[in-house]
Amino acid sequence: MGRPARPTAAGIYHVAARGPADQRLFRDESDFLRFEHELQAVTTDTALRCFAVCVLTTHYHLLLETEHGVLPIAMQRLNQRYAHAYNQRYGRRGHAFAERYLCVPVTNDEQLLTVYRYVVRNPVEAGLCAHPLDWTWSSYPAAIGRDGRFEFADPTLLVSCCDGSVESLRLFVESEREDEKRCQAPGGR
Repeated sequence: MGRPARPTAAGIYHVAARGPADQRLFRDESDFLRFEHELQAVTTDTALRCFAVCVLTTHYHLLLETEHGVLPIAMQRLNQRYAHAYNQRYGRRGHAFAERYLCVPVTNDEQLLTVYRYVVRNPVEAGLCAHPLDWTWSSYPAAIGRDGRFEFADPTLLVSCCDGSVESLRLFVESEREDEKRCQAPGGR
C-alpha cells in the first residue's frame, strides 16, 4: 500500500522536517545560511507565503500559506536543494532528511497563533536558549521589530490576529504561564 498523498489544497500549513535519527542537519552557520537562502529562493519563486521559520540543529519548522498544488512542489525544491548542498559539503550520499516532511493544515486563527507560538518557542523548549529572542535562526526577532534572520517571513497575519498589536503577539509568545496567554483570535479561518 502506498503512502498517502501530501495535501495540495490552498491554505496555511505547519511544515517540519528532520535529519535521520536526530543527526545534525544544520552543523554550523554555513548550513543555517544555506537553508535560509534556499527557503527565500523558494518563497520568491513560487506562490508561497512564509509566516514563520525556526531552524534548529536537527530539524526545522515553517508556517506557510500556499495556493492550490504549490506545497508539494515547493517542499520538494527546498528539501532537495538543501540536501544536495549538504551532501556535497560533507562528502555524503543518500538522504539528508529522515522521512517526508510533516504537514499539518491550520484551519483557524486560534490554531494559527498556537502553532506560531510552538514554532518560535521550539529552541526554548529544546533547551537551546532561554528566550525566543535568543535564537538566531528564527524569524521571531524580525517579526517583533528586532534585528534578525528570515526577514522575508511576513508576520502581518499573526499580528492582525492579535488586534494589530506586535506587543500583544510578543506577550503571547513569551508568556510562560498558560493563564498569561491572552492573545485570542477573533473569529475563525
